[in-house]
Amino acid sequence: MMAAYLASEPSVINLGEFAAVYFTSYHAEREYKSVPTIYVAKIVETLQAAAANLAQQIAEEQGAKYFVESTPWNLRIISTLCSHYPKAHFILMLRHYRGAIQSMERSSAVIYRWAGPDDATRAQTWASLYTLALDLPHDRTVAVSYDRLCTDPRSALHDLKQRLALHGLPNDHLLADALMVSHATSCPRPVLCSLSDEGEIEFHGRASYDASSWTAQREIETAVVCARVWERLVALYGYCQPVNAQ
Repeated sequence: MMAAYLASEPSVINLGEFAAVYFTSYHAEREYKSVPTIYVAKIVETLQAAAANLAQQIAEEQGAKYFVESTPWNLRIISTLCSHYPKAHFILMLRHYRGAIQSMERSSAVIYRWAGPDDATRAQTWASLYTLALDLPHDRTVAVSYDRLCTDPRSALHDLKQRLALHGLPNDHLLADALMVSHATSCPRPVLCSLSDEGEIEFHGRASYDASSWTAQREIETAVVCARVWERLVALYGYCQPVNAQ
């Protein structure tokens, strides 16, 4: 969703979950290291460079100055991304563990095994990835509160534009109608805005998680894993707990 919004700028192309740099930097490096050749390091390095260059090549071919790539697992290769893209900025979506775990629950029911079979596994996934997020270069990271985006989208987008401008990133022609489409794995899901009968954008505040299915027991089981990580994220980026808007 955020990638689609950022790519509504004419100078930006959305590569989606491109995953090429992640695949060559994380999986290929781990799988290929046992191959009996003295050229392992050279081959992996070449693959990584090719993947990084391909993203830039696609952007240039389509006349875009910037590209946005939204593979969640990129958090595992922050140092590699910083090396290949020394001028890159990171847009970090901060989503409280309650809503994220519920989202993973829906994803697991559809097809995605990585989402985990239970809350304990999903909490570990959330905590491990967001712990890695703490290592993002702070001077090149723009954080977006998913929970605020849900409950007060107009204000959240205004704040995002201001912070993009502070980082010298394009923001003058962002189109809110990019947020009228759901990218959730299980549909239908609520969207943040729609067109009125007069053709105007109307924003829709909504709950950032389903409080009715979030029991005290679920909170206890997941908070023991996630709460400390969330506290560190709040301290670093200044965001509050999610608001369960009705």
